[in-house]
Amino acid sequence: MNKATRFFAATIGIIAGMMGVEHGIGELLQGTKTIDSGFILSWPNSAFYEILGGEPAMTLFRTYSSTGIFAILFSILFILGVLFLMPRKYSFFALLPVTSLMLISGAGFGPPLVGIIASLMGTKINSKLKLWTRIPSSVHAAFAKLWPFAFALCILGWIMVFPGAPILSKFLGSQDMRILFIPLVLAFGMIPLTLWTGFSKDILSRQDRSAILMTKKEVALAFLSDASLGKVADAFENYIHKDFRHHLIFVKGDRTSFRTAIEENYRQFPDKKYEARHALEDGDLVSIHGKVSLGARIFGVIHIFKFLDGKIIESWEASQEDTADSVNENGLF
Repeated sequence: MNKATRFFAATIGIIAGMMGVEHGIGELLQGTKTIDSGFILSWPNSAFYEILGGEPAMTLFRTYSSTGIFAILFSILFILGVLFLMPRKYSFFALLPVTSLMLISGAGFGPPLVGIIASLMGTKINSKLKLWTRIPSSVHAAFAKLWPFAFALCILGWIMVFPGAPILSKFLGSQDMRILFIPLVLAFGMIPLTLWTGFSKDILSRQDRSAILMTKKEVALAFLSDASLGKVADAFENYIHKDFRHHLIFVKGDRTSFRTAIEENYRQFPDKKYEARHALEDGDLVSIHGKVSLGARIFGVIHIFKFLDGKIIESWEASQEDTADSVNENGLF
């Protein structure tokens, strides 16, 4: 489950439901007056709501009290759906009709719209985010750090819309629409940024959980697989310890030099294929016997990895090339 995505989607959904309830309260306070038109104002005689245009809404009911009751009822139902249904696979199709009921029962125009946005975000709670995973882990790390700030600014934007805009309008004695417009731009504009940074946070959390759940042998195999496919940045980010050292005699022994050498090797041999043949794990050591194909040239390679805190801290490597004139009838593999 993508926890950051769920938390953000649920928060926006709750905000939508609360705004719908607030519409309903205004209508309920107008009593049993008959409604002559399908379009109404939830707070028509309140100076406090003047900056919000009295909060327009639509209804199929004939009295304000019944409209208010159902606006509150459906808005609370939406909040409950957000809390208990949103993590489920088909929650969007359950929540969408509720937003429609909110729309036709006096919960305003904004709350159902925001509710639909929240419901759409909810479809990503259990998503593998395949497109997003193509981005390097270093980018995800930067985005994930921005998530708390993006989330805070987004929620601040909604608070500035209500009750912020009416309070500021009353305090300044002004009906300047910029008081409302600027918070609306912030509130809606920060939704995609918060969602995207949340994706990065979720992907990093998923990678951390995977690293914890993987055996040392699985980590070693994953590193060799990713590195051979050119996913060098991710391979180092996910599986190589920050204090890594190695023993290849033609490359400097530090982590950065080793990564640069692997990246250069991939650029030189983009069609290189790696196939693990045997894998052994013993304590903090893992040994992998593999086959490397560089076109017509075949190599047998043995990697030995030492682990610390679930990541590769040290490595050794030995290889030999297969030849047609080998005297060994058993072959290299």
